[in-house]
Amino acid sequence: MKYPMEHVSLMETGIDVSKELQHRTIDNQILITRSTYSDLKDIVNIYRESENHADIDIVLDCLETDLEKYYNKTKAAIAMDLEF
Repeated sequence: MKYPMEHVSLMETGIDVSKELQHRTIDNQILITRSTYSDLKDIVNIYRESENHADIDIVLDCLETDLEKYYNKTKAAIAMDLEF
């Protein structure tokens, strides 16, 4: 827990994006902006630099893949991709 504020930021961002996907009606809203993308990439890099990163590399790879996939996409595009 060297970076408590970064952890809180990651949690808050995840909650905000989840709420937007579930409850908001602005379908053309971009959920992962350049700023959000950069902040989340920074947090992923902090985890990658940790001494136990090998234990979570698979999770970090998935997070980075999703960040790349959903960066600069509208809420409607993300929601449609997540529908089963």
